[in-house]
Amino acid sequence: MRCLASAAVLFLLAAPPVGARDFFRSLELRLSGGFLDVHGGDFSTYHTDTQLYYDELLRPFAFERTGALRALGSAREIELEAVLHISRRLAVGFGVGYLETGDTGSVTWRHAEHGDMQLDGLLAVNAIPLRLTGYVTPLRTSFVNGYLFGGGGIYLLDSDSRYEVDSRIVGSEMLLKEDYESSGTGFGLHAGLGLEIKLGASLRVFVEATARRATVGNLEGNSSYYIRPSTGGAGSGEVWYFESYSDEVARWLSGVRYGDRPEGEALRDVRRLRVDLSGIGLRIGFRLGLGSWD
Repeated sequence: MRCLASAAVLFLLAAPPVGARDFFRSLELRLSGGFLDVHGGDFSTYHTDTQLYYDELLRPFAFERTGALRALGSAREIELEAVLHISRRLAVGFGVGYLETGDTGSVTWRHAEHGDMQLDGLLAVNAIPLRLTGYVTPLRTSFVNGYLFGGGGIYLLDSDSRYEVDSRIVGSEMLLKEDYESSGTGFGLHAGLGLEIKLGASLRVFVEATARRATVGNLEGNSSYYIRPSTGGAGSGEVWYFESYSDEVARWLSGVRYGDRPEGEALRDVRRLRVDLSGIGLRIGFRLGLGSWD
């Protein structure tokens, strides 16, 4: 956060002195929204592995499954940005956005003789990006402008995961509930290109193709679980990711732990959990200038 603030101050100090009227003539506001195909990261892997475990556990008994838990994919994002023009072709902006992605699903396994089991899962990830962006406009015409942009920023992230397993399988009746809450801060880079159409001296509409590399890996939070009728537990602190070998299904599956670092011979890839917001996307918006740079 301090790095972004320092960069903004240095830019303003380095910019040539202008009067108040010239300053506001060079200022514009941009509002945009769109979709980004994000990678997801470790929470997404754990989300789908939760279903995979029960898939493999019940497969030998010929249970029929309906529904699915899905990996994180499309993220929705909006951003409000203030842009200061240095010249007709160069500008720098500071934006505040909101990004959200997630999955809510219900999975049921049924067998005519053995009974049924239901898994309800929720994974929600949202972030507030605070970003500095530089713009260069090599293509300028009386109607259309083409530009390139790139920069970096801080991502303030929150995540919430909840799972409930209700087993009504004969001889294996169970109710399991798991809750995970976490938050953290990460850094990301972004770049792209855009095309804008002029609707007036100070009003533009634009479309942008963008790519981002952003990871949050210093998460902390709280977790809890409950198994009916009386078993339960909780954890808090650093969020860890690991893979453990399950003898029940004869494969490696992902796991999440809050607190101390997991230890054990049957574990691999033990590390701090990462949420990956990297991806490519498309967004549209408009910009309103307080003055004309044409």
